[in-house]
Amino acid sequence: MTPGQRVGPHHVVERRAGAGSLGTVYLARHVETGEPAAIKVLRDPSEEALKRFAREARALAALQHPHIVRYVDHGVMADGEPYLVMEWLEGEDLGARLARGRLEPAAALRLAARVAEGLEAAHGQGVVHRDIKPQNLFLPQGDLDRVKIVDFGLVHLRDATYALTREGQTLGTPSFMPPEQVTGEQEIDARADLYALGCVLFACLTGRPPFAAAQLVATLAKVVFDEAPPPSSLCPGLPAALDAFIARLLAKKPAARPASAAAVVEALRALEARASGPASSSAPASSAALTGRERRVASVILAAGAGDIGRGLAAADRTAPLGGAPPLDALALTAQALRQVVTRHGAQLELLGDGSLAALLPGAGSPTELATSAARCALTLRGLLPGARVALATGWDEVERTQPMEQVIDRASALLEGRAEGPADGAPPILLDPMTAALLSDRFEVSRGAGGLVLVGEIEPADEARRLLGKPTTCVGREHELLLLQATFDECAAESEARAVLVTAGAGVGKSRLRHELVRRLAARGEPVEIWTARGDSMRVGAPFGMLGQIVRRAARLLDGEPIAARRQKLAARVSAHVPEPLRRPVTEFLGEMVGTPFPDDDSVLLQAARQDAKRMGDQMQWAWVELARAECAARPVLLVLEDLHWGDRPTVRAALADAERLALANTVAHAKENLGRALLHLGALDEARALELEARRHFVAAGQRRLEGGTYIYLAEVFRLAGDLAAAEAEARRACELLADVPPLVPCVLATLANVLLAQGRAAEALESAARAAELASAAVTSRGHLETGESLVYLVHAEALAASGDLGGARAAVALGRDRLLARAAKIANRAWRAGFLENVPENARTLALARAWLGEHR
Repeated sequence: MTPGQRVGPHHVVERRAGAGSLGTVYLARHVETGEPAAIKVLRDPSEEALKRFAREARALAALQHPHIVRYVDHGVMADGEPYLVMEWLEGEDLGARLARGRLEPAAALRLAARVAEGLEAAHGQGVVHRDIKPQNLFLPQGDLDRVKIVDFGLVHLRDATYALTREGQTLGTPSFMPPEQVTGEQEIDARADLYALGCVLFACLTGRPPFAAAQLVATLAKVVFDEAPPPSSLCPGLPAALDAFIARLLAKKPAARPASAAAVVEALRALEARASGPASSSAPASSAALTGRERRVASVILAAGAGDIGRGLAAADRTAPLGGAPPLDALALTAQALRQVVTRHGAQLELLGDGSLAALLPGAGSPTELATSAARCALTLRGLLPGARVALATGWDEVERTQPMEQVIDRASALLEGRAEGPADGAPPILLDPMTAALLSDRFEVSRGAGGLVLVGEIEPADEARRLLGKPTTCVGREHELLLLQATFDECAAESEARAVLVTAGAGVGKSRLRHELVRRLAARGEPVEIWTARGDSMRVGAPFGMLGQIVRRAARLLDGEPIAARRQKLAARVSAHVPEPLRRPVTEFLGEMVGTPFPDDDSVLLQAARQDAKRMGDQMQWAWVELARAECAARPVLLVLEDLHWGDRPTVRAALADAERLALANTVAHAKENLGRALLHLGALDEARALELEARRHFVAAGQRRLEGGTYIYLAEVFRLAGDLAAAEAEARRACELLADVPPLVPCVLATLANVLLAQGRAAEALESAARAAELASAAVTSRGHLETGESLVYLVHAEALAASGDLGGARAAVALGRDRLLARAAKIANRAWRAGFLENVPENARTLALARAWLGEHR
């Protein structure tokens, strides 16, 4: 654009004046009045930039407020270049003003109140600015009271039909962006502008933004993880009420911020009136809080160059429950593994706006324990992100008494700027700060070169006794206990029965030494024995299956830091060594969930379902562990050692110690077989389902579990019916009736199962008799207890089908209507829409009930 060029019908360009976020700004004159105007033209003609430019023009055209730059006109020039005409402003922006020094509290509050008034008007029109910062607040003639909000290039409109930001992409100015904008969330509302206004007010009062660093990744990590210091800690004398109000504006969660710009205006005016009075000379009210934060210990992991992992994280977080979810791709599975890794180590993971990742591990235990967990987490992250550079820093701030997290993040960020060499295999290094390196024990190999400290890996500890002056010591005074343990082991091996021995004593008495000596003696025999050990971790107390996960990882020789494909291959090979078909695949998949090595679930209904139900996943992981343990025990004796059990977890204790009782083990295994058999039944694998149900029945008979044994007859009747062996199906159903005649809650289901088999044989009269009795008992149970324990849908469905087969179509319609109503009432209690759909569509008798309701009653649900 050149001087003298005509723009639109009324303006002529005079000169180039500057540049904004999207385009170049020119000074122009109205051809008739000579009034100056600012004309903004697009610098980047990309499709997204054109959309942003159009959105900015649309937003400004809808806004008329003294503290928002005034819209004049917009259009498209002859060459297709869009333009936007606004009022011309002489003066400087707030950023230039703050470069000369901070504002007085009263002036800062007055300025913020006027900006909030402008935001109130914008938000009222559904306009969210999304880039409030000092450079976008213009001061005409340098007058703070006439401040105007400018540059709406990143504006969000409430009624927009398209999004400007791609998934995982972040737009804005890092030091003034709210956490939800940094992490790339798609739903950004007006409270994002209120957060940014809080950052501006903070900068006006203190001369610096609340979060800033030399590196972008550090700034973003601080916005997400760190807490802003109270302004009074940087500018003494500010009232406590002002500290508290800014803390509300800078809350990490939008719900904790003020509800609207109008509320902010009201609060700022009240604070402005208070600030106009005498200045306070008292110490900052926040000093007590600072003292309470002095000893906070934390580790921060930053990973740069993570590639397109942001899309995977978004996909994993968006995955719908069973029934509507597409299979996860490799990228989403990697993201899922990342989430599991950081959860296992007690960390919080966030994707930052520049594509990097940040994980925070707060110190709940000693600094050494924290550094150990952080190192393991970093090694695993590097294995899942083979192309990323990873930095780990640990620390607290005892000396300067400022923000401890700020310094740790800065140190980690500075490490990423270094040039330390990685491992010999060419993988990017894991960089350490000196404090983390000093805290890591001899179990980690750390390389110390000219380029800095690099974490190489974790060293598997040798199972050896403590040494004195470098020489092994002799175990004395524990012969009785050792003989007892050896005898117990020999008894287990000879009789193929599990036993549990609990060793308790005070700290330092020698429990670990006793364990070491037992293992040494067993190994010295030269007889085959598998020894599995796990240790409770005070940093992960109660983490489900934490100790069992250790055992599986060591048994399969899984290493933190290696690629997930290699871990899957190792785990599958370890399971295949002794676990028989057809259990290998499900055992491997659910053990993979236990050890942070997820497998694709695109053709695994069991895995898909378990990933949507935490309890089901826990049950399946326990089942997988039991199957692995049984297969290993069948191959050779197994010694399971759980140290520091007081720091363990309940699922591990339940799964491991249940093995000490034969009947308890039988029940556990039978339940696992039974569950897998029924899953295979739904998949159509009738022969495998039948074999597993028969095996489950043998376990229940051995355990004397008559009720559970009867349940296997019910399901085997269904297996035989689907397989076409109706005689065997009838025999199973009648046997179930005999076994469960004294178990009233199950009688309706048993009678309905028998009626279903009789219908398949064409014996309508007999089927109706059994089905009618089942429906009568079911209705009585519903009336008295409000529900039927099991098989309710099957009872009403079979009754309706038996009535239809007997020619009573009216009765059949009434029965199916009753079954439909009961079914929908039960489904209504499921809050999750996708789970509710799965319940109605994936359970065979439920789907059949709805299908009959549509066919017989004209239902369209």
